[in-house]
Amino acid sequence: MKIVYNTILFTLLFLATSCDHSEKIDDIKLEISQNIFRNIDNNGGKITVAITSNSEWITANSADWCIPDKYQGEGNDILTIKILANTKHANRQTNLIISAQGINQTIKISQQKGEVNQDLDKIHYQLPVIFHVLYQNENDINQYIKEDHLKDVLVRANHFYQSEKCGIDINLEFVLATKDKNGTTLPEPGVERVPFNELPIDCEKFMRDNTGKYTSLLWEPNEYINIMVYPFTDSQILGISTFPYSLKDFFLEGTQQVSASWITLENLSFPYCISINSSYIYEQSTDERINQNDAAITLAHELGHYLGLRHVFSEGGTTSMCTDTDYCKDTPSYNRSEYEQWLNNLDKQNKYQLKDLAKRYSCEKGEYEAHNIMDYAYCFYNEITLEQRKRIRHILNYSPLIPGPKESRIDTRGVQGRLNLPICIMK
Repeated sequence: MKIVYNTILFTLLFLATSCDHSEKIDDIKLEISQNIFRNIDNNGGKITVAITSNSEWITANSADWCIPDKYQGEGNDILTIKILANTKHANRQTNLIISAQGINQTIKISQQKGEVNQDLDKIHYQLPVIFHVLYQNENDINQYIKEDHLKDVLVRANHFYQSEKCGIDINLEFVLATKDKNGTTLPEPGVERVPFNELPIDCEKFMRDNTGKYTSLLWEPNEYINIMVYPFTDSQILGISTFPYSLKDFFLEGTQQVSASWITLENLSFPYCISINSSYIYEQSTDERINQNDAAITLAHELGHYLGLRHVFSEGGTTSMCTDTDYCKDTPSYNRSEYEQWLNNLDKQNKYQLKDLAKRYSCEKGEYEAHNIMDYAYCFYNEITLEQRKRIRHILNYSPLIPGPKESRIDTRGVQGRLNLPICIMK
C-alpha cells in the first residue's frame, strides 16, 4: 500500500510540475516595436528597438557591422543597435534575433552600399565629446566651470587639427555631444556636471584605478570621448590621457596589443578617458602671445595621446635618451632632460622671445624650432606631421574604444564582463 501511495504521489507531483511549466511557457511575453529597418545610410548610424517582455532575453547576430549595445537583458528595455559605415560597393543585410525561452523576434536590417572603392582615409570623422565636470562647490568657477566655456575650449582645440593651423588636413573634428547616453537631449551640449566629494584628485591614481570605482562616470567610449574636468592634487600636471590599444591584425607600433577587438564600457575596470586640470581651464593664448598653459593646447595635446600620438622628444626609462620613440620619422627627436637643464640655466633677469625658448637640438639633424603639438613648453604648437596623421587615422580606423566608422573586417562581437586590460597613460 505504501509503495502504491508513493507512486500515485509521484505521478501527481509530476503532472502538477508539468502543468505549471506549461503555464509559464504560455505566459512568456516578447514583443518588439519594429522589426524591419531598410536602406540605412552607408555612413552608418543607430537604430533603436523597444523590447517588451516579462522574461530574460538574449540577442544573437552574425554580422560584424551590426552591434547591439547589450547582448542580454530582462523585462522591458530599449535596445540600441550601432550600424557601422559600409565601405564596400554592395548593399548588405542581416537578421538580429532576440530570444526569450523559445520565443524569437527577428529584426531585419539592410544598409545601402558604399561608394566605389571607398577609402576609410577619406571619411570625415566627427568624434562626440562629453566633458564630465566634477565639482564640490557650485560657487567655485574653477570647479563648476562657466557655461559655454568648455565649448570655447573645444573650438580652439579643434583648430590644432585643421589645415590652417597644423598645416595638413587630419579630416576629423571633435564635436560636443548633443544627447546623453540614454538618447535624451543635453541641456548643455557636451557637458555633464557631477557632484563629487573627493576633490582635488590625484590624477595618476584616478587614471590607473583598476577597481571599477570610477567607471560609472564614463559614457560608452565607442560613442563618446570622455573628458574628466577636475582640480589635480599635483599643480604641475595640466592634463593626462589614456593611450589607445591596437589589434593583432592591425597592430600599430608604440601601442598595447589586445586580443578582444570589440571592447565596450562593460569590459572596463578603469576610467578610459582624458583628465584635464580645471585649475588651468581659463588659461588661453592671445594673438600676440602663446600661453603655454592654454587649456585648448592642453586638450589638443591630450587628444593627440588619446588618438595614438606619443611625445616627439625621447622617452623610455628616462628623457635623457636621444632616440626616436614616437614612431614618426618626420618629427625630430631631442633630449628633453638636456633641454630642461638649458632652460634652468638661463638668466631669469633677462627677457626671452618664444623663438629663442623654442630652440631645440635634434638627435640627428641639429638645431630646429619646436612647433609640434606633441611637444612640451616652450613651443609654437602649430604642427602635426604626415606621419602623425597616419597614426591618428590608423587608430580611428582600427582601434577599439574609439568612436566612428571602423574597418569592416574587424570582429565586433562583444565579450561580456570585465577584461584584464593593460593601462597605459600619458601626460
